[in-house]
Amino acid sequence: MHSDRKLARLLAILTVALALGVPRAANAQTDLPTYVVTDIGTFTDTSGTLGYAVNNLGQVVGSAPITEGDYKVAWHWQNGDLVDLSKTVHFTYWFPNNVGEAYDVSDADQIVGGGWYTIPGNALPWRETPLDVIQAYVARPSVTTDFATPYPGDAVTALGAFASDIWLASCATAISNNNHVVGWADLAIKDPPPNYNGNVFHAFIVVPQGDGFYVDADGDGVNDVMIDLGTLLSGDEVSSATGVNEDGWVVGYSYGPSTGYSAFLIQAADPTIGPWANLDADNVNSLMQSLGTLGSDPTRVRNSWARGINNAGVIVGEADNDNLDTHAFVWQSGTMTDLGTLGGDDSSASAINADGVIVGWAETTERERHAAMWVRDSGTGVYEIVDINDQVILTNRWTLVEARDINDSGEVTGWGEFSESDGGYRAYLLENATDEDLLQITPVSGTTSTSTTTGTTTGMGSIEAPTLEPVETVASDDSTTITPIVPVCGFGFVQMLPLTLLGIGGLKLRHARRR
Repeated sequence: MHSDRKLARLLAILTVALALGVPRAANAQTDLPTYVVTDIGTFTDTSGTLGYAVNNLGQVVGSAPITEGDYKVAWHWQNGDLVDLSKTVHFTYWFPNNVGEAYDVSDADQIVGGGWYTIPGNALPWRETPLDVIQAYVARPSVTTDFATPYPGDAVTALGAFASDIWLASCATAISNNNHVVGWADLAIKDPPPNYNGNVFHAFIVVPQGDGFYVDADGDGVNDVMIDLGTLLSGDEVSSATGVNEDGWVVGYSYGPSTGYSAFLIQAADPTIGPWANLDADNVNSLMQSLGTLGSDPTRVRNSWARGINNAGVIVGEADNDNLDTHAFVWQSGTMTDLGTLGGDDSSASAINADGVIVGWAETTERERHAAMWVRDSGTGVYEIVDINDQVILTNRWTLVEARDINDSGEVTGWGEFSESDGGYRAYLLENATDEDLLQITPVSGTTSTSTTTGTTTGMGSIEAPTLEPVETVASDDSTTITPIVPVCGFGFVQMLPLTLLGIGGLKLRHARRR
């Protein structure tokens, strides 16, 4: 049972902590972190929360599915204070629907994501009903009394798209500590109305200059500082950027129906001026480098997606292997390494910190998705995969399903199943356990009481006996097939872009042989 394994692990941690007086458990030459978990909480009108990013100050951002409907709200959390960004004054000004998601946050508390606005019916000559459109934004937390701004203009800046049509969409997926913003944006209409079948969208990078993240010097309604990153191959139709480091190196994926998904890297020569793009007549970017796959036959195994990059240029993501399973990978200096799974078929790596610690998710032998971590052995250089659930102390109320981000202090955010939740996933923050935390571990028999407060550390002070039933795990749906060129900002939006942010389950084309 999972609880038996956790009990054995915690007893081992306690023994080491008491003997050495350190808050870490040593495994050969690999130091594995020990965590306490904090419940981010939720809102009264949402069914849960999803944690997407944590910066080096411990500030967390994410989204919360609204109980009624398919919409979500963007949120910001710090020290127990959970704020609905979608209802702040500047967000409401740009996106009066009060709907959106927050995908990343810099150390300056600059937040990026996508917000929704609605074009009224008959506003477009080819559409009689209202149309919801998502658009990239840069923001910071604000309230009605806070009109200070990070750059000239509003505290929320909509970034627009590559054309001025009001119904074209975009989404910002990542921001660096040097304020590079990346994502995807509509370039043009693929099939003009009334035979509309989606748009052509490309990866972009925005680097603020002078007046900020949105500059329109010629008044044509197009953001002058939004750079089209093009595609990798001439057969590719779309692309999306999913990560950027402080040097302005950009990662993401490019897709074409005959070429598949290809993870890419663009290495900017200069973090301020790039260059990032050199496009030919087919929109192929000669500066975009393919990262390859985990397969040995490129004619058969073609798919890979890059997720994150640290300041050393080490990239993580997932790629298909020769078995046509999709495994997490780490890429460095031209070499892609398979990070494996927790015994199941698939895994995905979403982030890597300055120390090279990688987080994501992996399937277990029971085909359950668990939050996973990969730590490199300092002696052998081999990455060890760890089920993060086995590293959390002082609670058995959680099953951590996915780890989405890790900061340079080793703090992790993501989401999981929380036994005291009314439904839906709950976002969490994992913080490194202290000596005081470890000394609270007192093995006992029988049941123990639990103190749980939203926005504070969830803990028990002692371990429940392994005879108790573990929290039931709800299997995620990995069977959804997505039309490949319809954009999404993130999981749950009506417009869906495969693998922009969520893991591979449900946001990539699943192989027909599975499920």
